[in-house]
Amino acid sequence: MDFIKLYLKEIVIVCVWVLIIYFIFRRIFGKKVYGQYSDEILKYETDDFILTGKPDRVLEKFGNLIIYEYKSGKTPKKPYEDHVIQLGAYFILFEETNKKRPDFGIIKYNEKEFRIENTDELKNKVLNLIQDYLKQTSHPEFIRRNHNNYGKCHHCRFRSECKQSLVLNKVPAHDI
Repeated sequence: MDFIKLYLKEIVIVCVWVLIIYFIFRRIFGKKVYGQYSDEILKYETDDFILTGKPDRVLEKFGNLIIYEYKSGKTPKKPYEDHVIQLGAYFILFEETNKKRPDFGIIKYNEKEFRIENTDELKNKVLNLIQDYLKQTSHPEFIRRNHNNYGKCHHCRFRSECKQSLVLNKVPAHDI
């Protein structure tokens, strides 16, 4: 007890410094709102479709909500369009699930990161792509292959009906 009375001033000073450092650290590196170890999958449901996803990380930093998406592989000069669309989908999912609009997102490649703003234009683009996909998949004869990747065709659920399939041995639709 005498020890505490003797060093009370120093103990209080150390505690204050620890709190200051904690708040500075949190301010600089952000507060984790959602992360890779979260079990929660974000979900947005309408009458036409259900969109689900799980962003790598969401931080609150300097008063901004930021969604981070980490990508491995080659670093492009500008972000790949499908990665931007994926981030746009995460913007929609997070806003619908948490009722808070993310301010922007970061697509982080190995050597570079890109800031993507959460705009109404990006949101509309994502929703229009979903609607286009729904129209196409309801009429497989209208589907147009947009790649030369055998693996994508091999795993596509429309490969038996597709006239542009890269897969030579087509599987009957009932086997899909």
